[in-house]
Amino acid sequence: MVAYFCILQGKKRRYGLAIKRLFDEAKNKNQLDPTISQAGNEQKRFNLFFKHYLMRHLCILCLFCYSGSFAQDPEFDTTKYSLWEIEGELIEIKAKPNQQIFSVSSLPVKLMQEHVEPQVQTLLNQMAGIWMESGALNTNRISIRGVGNREPFATSRIKVYLDEIPITDGFGETSMEDIDPSILSKIQVWKNPSSSIWGAGLGGMIHLQTQKSWDPSYSGSIQVGSFGRVRSVQQFKQNWDPKGNAPFIINYNLTKQDGYRDNNQYKKHNLMFMQRWRMSEKFSMQLFGLYIDLRSEIPSSLGWTDFNNNPEAAAANWGMTMGYEDYTKTIGGISFKYLISDELIWTQSYAINSFKSDELRPFNRLKEGRNNFTVRQRLSWQLDSKSHIQAGIEWFNEEYDWNTALDGNPQLLTDQSESHVLFNGFLQLQHQFNPRLYGFAGINLNTTTYDIRSQLNNDKLDYQYDPVFNPSIGLGYSLLDEKLHLIGSLSKGFNPINIEDALNSSGQLNPDLKPESGWSTDLGFRLTLVDFNASLTLYSLGIKNLIVQNRITEEIFESINAGKTSHQGLELEYTYRMHKNWQIRGAYSFLDHRFIDYINGANDYSGNALTGSPNVRFFHHLEFDNQKFSASMYHWYTGDTPIKDDGLISGDAYNLLNFEMRYKLKLSEKWSLAFTAVVNNLLDAHYASMYSINASSFGSAEPRYFYPGLPRHFLGDLKVSYYF
Repeated sequence: MVAYFCILQGKKRRYGLAIKRLFDEAKNKNQLDPTISQAGNEQKRFNLFFKHYLMRHLCILCLFCYSGSFAQDPEFDTTKYSLWEIEGELIEIKAKPNQQIFSVSSLPVKLMQEHVEPQVQTLLNQMAGIWMESGALNTNRISIRGVGNREPFATSRIKVYLDEIPITDGFGETSMEDIDPSILSKIQVWKNPSSSIWGAGLGGMIHLQTQKSWDPSYSGSIQVGSFGRVRSVQQFKQNWDPKGNAPFIINYNLTKQDGYRDNNQYKKHNLMFMQRWRMSEKFSMQLFGLYIDLRSEIPSSLGWTDFNNNPEAAAANWGMTMGYEDYTKTIGGISFKYLISDELIWTQSYAINSFKSDELRPFNRLKEGRNNFTVRQRLSWQLDSKSHIQAGIEWFNEEYDWNTALDGNPQLLTDQSESHVLFNGFLQLQHQFNPRLYGFAGINLNTTTYDIRSQLNNDKLDYQYDPVFNPSIGLGYSLLDEKLHLIGSLSKGFNPINIEDALNSSGQLNPDLKPESGWSTDLGFRLTLVDFNASLTLYSLGIKNLIVQNRITEEIFESINAGKTSHQGLELEYTYRMHKNWQIRGAYSFLDHRFIDYINGANDYSGNALTGSPNVRFFHHLEFDNQKFSASMYHWYTGDTPIKDDGLISGDAYNLLNFEMRYKLKLSEKWSLAFTAVVNNLLDAHYASMYSINASSFGSAEPRYFYPGLPRHFLGDLKVSYYF
């Protein structure tokens, strides 16, 4: 699964100083420190054997891997990090965020540590270019630069990883709500296909990173809030080994809520276990397991009349049926890391994801079972002090079984088995041309295969899409003593066709449907001063063969290619520390997303604004923090959002204001308390927190476009921590 966090121990002479040697010893010394190589003849012979083994079995083991970073920082000091963390520093571009050529956004670690909500919506929505909508705790959709904003009920066309484990399933869909924020230390959002490493998807990638702090401790929190909210998070950290070589974490959390609307009860259990072992100075292993048990009722979306006059109601048919989803999910993985030499790192990861679901809907009952297996291998090779190459493979295989029946009737309406196989190969080179100029080039290869079998009539469909190559290139240039960086990139991306899109309304394969693809261009500026940091990015993404869903019935959708779309915009993120206790952060997104060539039957929508994309989004965060007491005001503004392709219906613009305060009390060297109080939607705005794009009407009912946002609501959270 995961765990990029190892390379070396940060003890200077004993463990080799691999990272520091890469970045400053070659520059500052004429020869390497002779103590570095005193590992003994046996270790040398083992290294030679291991390298020979790799060369002989490279094709079999596919030992290529990625380190996704441009780790060029001469100030990078390994003595500040542990064995578990340093490889992450190399891989995840931590050295100097303003040197990133890729369009990547992340949040302050402090914000992640203090987050008390049961999902990541308010975190993701603090970044420019990304937007997470939420119809309920179990109904969410994420879009990046307008990609993914038309998916009916979930996140698609954006790949999500938990460390090295892909959370995205074989349909290309992700249930972000499965991952509880309490297990995370960092979120990174890659906002275009420039990184060959993560699949070159048009929308980009979201990287969720698990906790890094392994200090032996216990923490427990209890939270109560509006609409019957009760939430508890219990976490225990300890080490099996007195020398600190086998730390583990157990995290359990329970979230219950009656809900603001009818038919809206929610209950979820999460249990996470993570174990690390440091076998030697050069080898480590990590084990990860996550179990999720969820039962959530479904109120669905509302028409205009109920949205304005009775937003607490469930959709009539869902309320009458008392529709719900009930599922369990198990995610597990193991990863191994080996420092072959001071310049070469090998990482291999194996992950499983098992899912079993029962969903009651107005039109039928759906039962699903899914099991997938992922292998990810990568090599990270520092060729010299200026060049770094990463290469790898990812192989994904999923078996999916599902059937439908009328509730209470054992006779099946459908019964199908499907197999999805996806392969990604990637290669990327970073190079420092001179002290100011640096760049990267990469390529990604994807193949996709589907196998569909009907258990009722033995029909079978097999289809393999042609291999897709996606190149990328980028340059960066530093000015003003590295305070200002200019970056630019050009990359090609694509979104593979998932099975739901590939089948027409009669269940037959649509051979005319083509995968979405396009070119993305980014031009960015990164400024880093003592108290002020800012990044400005101009982007242009052209997508051809955009896939859109035509709604045939409330249950059945049929996908078509809608021609071309243009996604152009400007993104600004900044942080300004006005005083040692006062800070303001902001994120601005200006979006010009349009259909360029979209004819659907007799309707020509060319030139219309892209549905689901408002023209502007703003975010501001004002914070006061004096260590013991902190207070924050969060403000979001979302412009008018077109929700029908003809442009005649739009969701209204709205402002959201959240207030949060926190008090920390250190009782002793070992005990501490933290109390958090939150008021969300302080101004009690009436707004839609999610839209059903191009909703259709059936019979005399209104089209149900709107998921009502929560009115003003409150929560309080008390956390107790003890350090062993």
